[in-house]
Amino acid sequence: MNEPLYRDVVVVGGGISGLTVAWHLKRAGMDVVLLESAASVGGCTQTQRRDGFLLEKGPFNVIVRDPAFAALLEDLGEEARVIQASPVAKKRYILHGGRLHAVPTNPLALLTTGLLSMGGRVRLLRGLVYSKPLGNHEETIAQAITRRLGRETAETIVSAAVSGIYAGDIDVLGWNACFPKIAEHDARATSPIGYALRTMLSRRFAKRGGDDSLVACTRDVGSSRGLKPAARDAQTKEDPEERKRRSKIGRANGRETSARKRKWRGLVSLDGGLGAITETLARRLGTDVWTRTNVMAVEREGDGFLVRIRRDDESGEGSSLRCRRLVLAVSATPAGRLLA
Repeated sequence: MNEPLYRDVVVVGGGISGLTVAWHLKRAGMDVVLLESAASVGGCTQTQRRDGFLLEKGPFNVIVRDPAFAALLEDLGEEARVIQASPVAKKRYILHGGRLHAVPTNPLALLTTGLLSMGGRVRLLRGLVYSKPLGNHEETIAQAITRRLGRETAETIVSAAVSGIYAGDIDVLGWNACFPKIAEHDARATSPIGYALRTMLSRRFAKRGGDDSLVACTRDVGSSRGLKPAARDAQTKEDPEERKRRSKIGRANGRETSARKRKWRGLVSLDGGLGAITETLARRLGTDVWTRTNVMAVEREGDGFLVRIRRDDESGEGSSLRCRRLVLAVSATPAGRLLA
């Protein structure tokens, strides 16, 4: 076996996460190599071109909410040009009972949609007004929605929406893992209407640059518990300077996020498909991307790591890399195997 090569950082996994990490490290002056077992990088984010059509292997559009993701798209520039969704694409339909039904986009549409029977609509309405909060246990999306709004809503409406986002089964996907913010509210409040009202008040008040203590006061609107007297006292006794400081930080963060949102509103994709992101990152990393490279083992060595690899070339010979830092940008199963 040859003498191990040395790199500052070894990144294992050539999906969008691994490629982004490797690119940022390289720009920061690090000597980095990315290892990918497949013949091409991209992971779930790959685009195939066939007969003039684009076929996405994974996600086909995104909503640019995260400032870090917006910054990445700006860095990639014309190599990954963002395109807005057509207004026509806002109209979504679900095939149910042999007919196409428009996806409900407001409470009235939910209560009149042909996707639900009369019993399903009554159960939905009851759940919007009141339902039992979640206990201290994990639920699937199907279990959470059934508890809140009924099984019919879960199977006909939510299942279709989740399939479009995760391409997964609501009876398997975790509620907390997929929708953490909604699940956080769900665990302590009893009314989805209360949650919607609190969210609306929070956004409107934040846009005006007001004191975020009002936002805190609306936190438990619709909850059977509400704010306890001690909590209300704490709100009124808050130090004015501390309140001013938090309000200033909130407005600054809001301006940054709003600037990103104004540039790309709603659903977007890329000219050439979302695979353009991973393709561009791989192109910029150049020879620092090793495909067809299997990581066989990871060992601690002093203040760094020894990474044993096998490349699927003609020789099939194994080799190894030494590095100061190791990034595992892979799913739990292969990561667990390497760390065991």
